[in-house]
Amino acid sequence: MRQELVDKLQKDFPQIFQDLYGDMRVTCMAWGVATGDGWYELIYKLCDDIMKIGPGPDFKAAQIKEKFGGLRFYTEGHPQDEEKSKAIHKLIGQAENDSYTVCENCGSNEDITVEGAWIQTLCKYCRSHKSEMEEKRNAEYTASHEERMKRRRAKQCNDSKNGPVSPSDVSSEGPSGSLSAAPLDGLLETW
Repeated sequence: MRQELVDKLQKDFPQIFQDLYGDMRVTCMAWGVATGDGWYELIYKLCDDIMKIGPGPDFKAAQIKEKFGGLRFYTEGHPQDEEKSKAIHKLIGQAENDSYTVCENCGSNEDITVEGAWIQTLCKYCRSHKSEMEEKRNAEYTASHEERMKRRRAKQCNDSKNGPVSPSDVSSEGPSGSLSAAPLDGLLETW
């Protein structure tokens, strides 16, 4: 999903997206929202509906991605209130089911097919222009990769006790600005 759409989700639903770009050893939200732009409205509505229920302070997204052509919206910290918890599960299940009727690329709900070696839910137009769109998406992903890495590093630094850090203060290689293979030294020699 494009960064500006993910930023809007995080801005409007900070509780749900509190782990966004967190430490990948702790949360799968480190990879962001791993879906196409076409499901943005579906995810936004789901988050809005969940917050209207009042999920409790510990509720958050654990991972949001596409799998086998459908939306997967994994969460943590469900409310103790059984009715609220059931209502949230029902909303998530409905959104996941609805994703099979919405093009993951453009959001259309016309001429949808769920097929391919890599199963995707796409409209007829997006499926016929898939290679062009993949090239464009790969170029956009590569261009925004460094920015995502900076956000992840800044989040990791902010999670530590060192105080607030902005993405512009951190290089994509990490806080020290250099990559090190030291932990791997001698690894092959032990085999």
